[in-house]
Amino acid sequence: TFWTSCLNDKIDKTIELMANCIKTADFSDLSRLEMIFSDYCNEVKSSEFRNQISLVAKRCNLNFSVDGTVLEIFYGMSQIHFVKERENIPVEELSRILNKIKTQLLDGGVNFLIINGKKDIAVAKSALLKHFRGFTPYRWGIFSQKKPDLSSLIFKNSTDCEEFFENPALTGFSGTSIPVLPGYDDRLVYISALSTFLNRGELWRKIRVKQGAYGVFTGVSVPTGLFWFLTYRDSRPENSFFLLKETLEEFLTEKISREQILKLIISCVGKKIVKKTPVSRGISAYMHTYGEIPRKNHLKLRKMLFNLREEDLKLGAKLLLDAMENRRTCIFQ
Repeated sequence: TFWTSCLNDKIDKTIELMANCIKTADFSDLSRLEMIFSDYCNEVKSSEFRNQISLVAKRCNLNFSVDGTVLEIFYGMSQIHFVKERENIPVEELSRILNKIKTQLLDGGVNFLIINGKKDIAVAKSALLKHFRGFTPYRWGIFSQKKPDLSSLIFKNSTDCEEFFENPALTGFSGTSIPVLPGYDDRLVYISALSTFLNRGELWRKIRVKQGAYGVFTGVSVPTGLFWFLTYRDSRPENSFFLLKETLEEFLTEKISREQILKLIISCVGKKIVKKTPVSRGISAYMHTYGEIPRKNHLKLRKMLFNLREEDLKLGAKLLLDAMENRRTCIFQ
């Protein structure tokens, strides 16, 4: 995967530069190639210590969508273990493999997808890709189910819904992903609002204040229908998921005041109207385009949020509790 950012009027030139980078790549200087590959391996391995919360999150989303699977394979634990297994490959063999990949890229199978924050989404015209043969523009929905042919690239640590990784550096990172509803289901508005409520309420106090973790986060991925739950520098990460379940069960029996709900609505709306960068607008447009969400649906969801009631939040809690048996949990301990 090659990606970059550019201004709207520089798209043609950017594609040309990317094509030239691939065309002119030269792997004949073996000593330099060996040095670059060694630096790359060290960088990937060190990311295991620097990016544990990110690695946990990606690992939790594994198998729930094509997008989640691909991110884990190329930017998660699977990538780290893939590199570890191959860091001592002879440089001559490495050069041969890279030249083969270059040939495959130039002979076909090259696809460009342009995310444009101003015009929603555009696919590059084949006329711009004169450097490549066999170019076929396509649209791939990132929210479809995981395809079986990707499974061989995944690092296998456990066949269960829970995985534990021993780590000699920073420990106590945990994450859980729960597929609650289909992507873009209207009721995800309630679960998203509930997530904000949990982040600032009893769940935060139990895990952050009482248990002593440095942080706890919950959130919802509307395109995939996933609820995610993360803790870091957590002295008892294996216990945190049970505290989440306990907090939701208690929430169903509590009385939520109108003042609490109004504060929650203000907080949720504030996050949605914050000014976005062009890149953020482009990514949002990309997700909404593939999710086939028209403008009127956004207005409908916004109206649901403004009309939020106590029973809506409790419906979200019940949906979340009912879906917990399908969770996937990852812990660095």
